[in-house]
Amino acid sequence: MRVTSRIRGGQGFSRKLRQLQERLTEQHRVYVGIPRGAGNSEDGTPLVQIGAIHEFGAKHIPERSFLREPLLAKQKDLAKVFRQLMPRVARGELTLLQALDQVGAKAASISQEAISAGISPANDPKTVKRKGSSKPLIDTGRLRQAVTWEIRHPRDVE
Repeated sequence: MRVTSRIRGGQGFSRKLRQLQERLTEQHRVYVGIPRGAGNSEDGTPLVQIGAIHEFGAKHIPERSFLREPLLAKQKDLAKVFRQLMPRVARGELTLLQALDQVGAKAASISQEAISAGISPANDPKTVKRKGSSKPLIDTGRLRQAVTWEIRHPRDVE
């Protein structure tokens, strides 16, 4: 995500802010999702695998994007959070990593809220009967709780 901003208070401050943004995007990235090792479902299936199946769909399971679609829909909100944090970084009130951490937390909460609100399509009638709910992606809550964020340097990405 590329963020541009205009800050009142002088060209020096604005220049410093742009330099911080460039340094930030060169050095680190925020990754949101379900990491490997996040745990397993009750039947032993890794949560990362369950998340991937639902995010992209599989044989008899329709795509239910709980990451891409909600985050794209809220991209402007995330950019706003980032823009609000950058002046605090420029003033030395936050580090760049602390700002990224707050953006990551916001992004993870967007995904978790989307799961809680319900992602379409609704569960198949057989699934509703087994689980007792038509709301997809919510059974035990483990998948929703597993959504998190990591801050990585681009060279550390696999």
